[in-house]
Amino acid sequence: MPPSTARRRRKLEEEESTPPSTPPRRGPRSSTAKEERGKGGGNTKLGKIGPPKSPIKRAIKLVRTQLYRPKIPIFSSAFVLAIIFIIAPYVDKTYHKISEEGRVASDLGDVRFDVGKFTVQWQNTEQTLKITHKRAKFCFRQRLCPITETWSSISKRPFLTLASGPIKVHQLIHGHFRIQVLDKLRTTVQTIDSMERKTCEVHYDGRVERKTRTTDVEEEDKDDGGGGVALIEVDSSGSSSSSSSSSGSGNNGNSQNSNSNVELVECIVIKGTVVKEDAWIDHFVNTFYERRSKMYHALFSDDQESEIELAKQKANAKLRASYSVALASRSDDRIGFTIIWDEIVPGVQRSPRRNRRMVNLNHLILTHAVEKRERVYGLGEQYTSIEHTGRRVPIITGEQGVGRGKQPISATAELLFKGSSGDWWTTYSAIPHYVTSKARSFFLTNYTYSEFDFTEENAISVHVVAPTGIVCGQIIAAIDIPGVLQAYTEYSGRIKPLPEWAMRGVIVGMTGGPSKVRRIEKQLTDGGVKIAGFWLQDWSGFRNTSIGIERVWWNWKLDEDLYTDWHALREEFEKKGTHLATYVNPFLMDSKDHHGDLYRFALENGYFIKNKKGEGYGFVSEPGVTFSLLDLTNPECVRMDRKSKAFMADFGEYLPFDATLKSGELPILTHNRYPEDWARIQKRALRRAGLEKTGFFWTRSASLLTPSFTSVQWVGDQLVSWDNRDGIKSALNGILTGALSGLTLSHSDIGGYTATPGRHRSKELLMRWMELNAFSDAVYRSHQGNRPHHNAQVWDDEEIIAHLAWCTSMHIALLEYKREAMREAENVGLPMTRMMFIHYTYDEVASDLTSQFLLGRDLLIAPVLDRKTSRVHCYLPREDVWMDAWTTILAPISTSAVRKKKSGDDEESSGSGTWVTADAPMGWPAVFIRSGASKTAKAAAAALRELAVEKGGVPSKRRVKIMDPVEKLILGLV
Repeated sequence: MPPSTARRRRKLEEEESTPPSTPPRRGPRSSTAKEERGKGGGNTKLGKIGPPKSPIKRAIKLVRTQLYRPKIPIFSSAFVLAIIFIIAPYVDKTYHKISEEGRVASDLGDVRFDVGKFTVQWQNTEQTLKITHKRAKFCFRQRLCPITETWSSISKRPFLTLASGPIKVHQLIHGHFRIQVLDKLRTTVQTIDSMERKTCEVHYDGRVERKTRTTDVEEEDKDDGGGGVALIEVDSSGSSSSSSSSSGSGNNGNSQNSNSNVELVECIVIKGTVVKEDAWIDHFVNTFYERRSKMYHALFSDDQESEIELAKQKANAKLRASYSVALASRSDDRIGFTIIWDEIVPGVQRSPRRNRRMVNLNHLILTHAVEKRERVYGLGEQYTSIEHTGRRVPIITGEQGVGRGKQPISATAELLFKGSSGDWWTTYSAIPHYVTSKARSFFLTNYTYSEFDFTEENAISVHVVAPTGIVCGQIIAAIDIPGVLQAYTEYSGRIKPLPEWAMRGVIVGMTGGPSKVRRIEKQLTDGGVKIAGFWLQDWSGFRNTSIGIERVWWNWKLDEDLYTDWHALREEFEKKGTHLATYVNPFLMDSKDHHGDLYRFALENGYFIKNKKGEGYGFVSEPGVTFSLLDLTNPECVRMDRKSKAFMADFGEYLPFDATLKSGELPILTHNRYPEDWARIQKRALRRAGLEKTGFFWTRSASLLTPSFTSVQWVGDQLVSWDNRDGIKSALNGILTGALSGLTLSHSDIGGYTATPGRHRSKELLMRWMELNAFSDAVYRSHQGNRPHHNAQVWDDEEIIAHLAWCTSMHIALLEYKREAMREAENVGLPMTRMMFIHYTYDEVASDLTSQFLLGRDLLIAPVLDRKTSRVHCYLPREDVWMDAWTTILAPISTSAVRKKKSGDDEESSGSGTWVTADAPMGWPAVFIRSGASKTAKAAAAALRELAVEKGGVPSKRRVKIMDPVEKLILGLV
């Protein structure tokens, strides 16, 4: 054993045998210690006895020994403080959750008023406000009758809550937004003080926001859509009060006064007060002052007077705000409302002598009752969420993002550009309108930011940001979902049928100049493809960006260097029945050369939105590239002239929340309105050019009244993938959900748009997307994508061209049937491409399906939406008998469907349809026609069979059979 090891062992044994000594008391350092340190003894125990001289060092040492290195950690003050800071917010949140559940107080008895076909009643015993619809009593089939309550508050719970708190807007990469509405306090008590019948003035001024500008509507646009109106209460003297209500178009036969824009109607006005009850800190402080006041009054004044004074003081110390709710019938199926309140009120007074700070009640929560298992749909184009129960959905237009949660694409996009990946709720077209499975419908007519909360089992809450102190909306009563859509589109407006030439072939999207266009046209025509038009997005020129994608020059002037013979090309194609389409958006791009001429002109004249410094608001897409957004509230810059018969009106969702507008409006109140104003300008341009009936345009973003102006909707930029977050499935979801909010005609890019490094459009995806769009789309249009040299294109090889010719032929074969569906969309607001939910509302399985859809009322389509498969599973509702449209063979029916059909019980029959498996080789999607279909639908099915005969007949091995029970169990379809 080494000597050093033996010495260490002996030393340890000696220390164990020696009893521990009492540590020396700390005191001032001796001179002996200093001398020994000077001799090299600085590391001895004696040198560490005394405290440091510096008081700062002494405090640090004290903190280290007493707080951060305690002998028993649970008793350390740091540990206790940490526990307090962690638990306190949860305790406070739990308290407020209990105390802020709210209550209703009213001295009114039962009150009931009829307004139009609606009845508004306050039931004091149940403490609920109910709106019922009379027409519900006259339906004959019980299944078609909705409950008589169109809208109802929850018993003994406030239906109106006001809140105060900061609104945090996170502006991420351009076009991407996240908004947090933080409630620092909420009112907890609602009183119903009065409910009276009044006369109100309806002002058709085009906007509903109070304390903001009212935009003058051009004479030519007065009949477009429902428009925003204001309903102003008229007092006994004949003058207008501050109470108002929103409603839609139509005068219901009411009288008009001397002003042509004002109409008198009957309305019901409910007035009351909302109060904020004391929180725990307020209780504590008030109790202290109350006891001190009692002692004072007991000694120096009369007891009875002191009690009265204390009660008054306590009541006046609470936060309270007055509100009014005005309701007026706007049609047989719609009742409009407006809620107005005191948005700035004194806060809680915690001391009799202390000044009260003013509180801004800048958002409202409107709550109403729903039944258990009542399903909710709508809210614009929703690409991921179809049925919203259990979700909280924000209403804000923006870029949908790249991936929207699909990994690893979303994670990569977030690393490169914060916020660019989007989320499940991000959408180009957020519309504050929902419809439930009980045929109840509600929508806001404000354009401000809002959130629809469907997380409660028995309630729906609508959170609305309203810094102006006014919220407007309407409630719809109908007997079924088609009735709801008809009533809603009376307000939003309806999209009109497309010109016939736009549907007589494919519109080929491409870039590259006239030589390439002529070459592709000849190649496709020789392959048997019928072409309706060429969409030339680069008509104004293009450039290659630093990130490897093509970008159009946003200067909106013909690039005569690229298209040297544009006019000759247009005349040449028009002789063949083919038209040229172009591209435009609300941006102008800066450039030092001639491409920036229009940008500099707009900047000099103040046509752009401005930043906080009053300068043009600049966006940067990449190093050295700047562009700005037109201010559509400036009437001098909104005129646009178009000569193209067709064009894309892109974007519309980029208005930033920190911008300054010419009108002085707050961006949070107008952001969601920008898409509507953008579409309005395009419609005027077509009208001025005399192309309103023969031309059309398509838009990407949408808001409430967009259906009044757009020609056809487009669901935006999807990934070139198969997924349901941002791929082919999400495109179909967007078409189907948007149709519930007035977007009755829609389409997607054939093949998708967004390709990323390592992920490009495959040949199979392109061909399957062709099949889908031949049936689902109002206009049949392709897009080469953002990376055209990496993606499969419609002209790549003979197989793709032949498949395009076949799918285009199917699209044309359905022309008359689609046009009939378009006329139905114009007349009654039913979409051309429909969710199963619209006609099979009672069936929960059918309602939530988006892998299949109805074309019109009579055709059911089940496209192939997965890679490397040649069959699809399809659900056939038991209410109808279905036939295979390709062969006219009746589809099989399961025995359970037959048995439950005889029972006639809708609750039991939910999900009792038949799951079938249909072979769907390339070019042969599953198409079914229902018995009792219209003549036009039967003619369309016959035209498809004629095409099949020309192609050589339906594949011999193609079958439709009942789905295998084991596979059904594995896929969770039982």
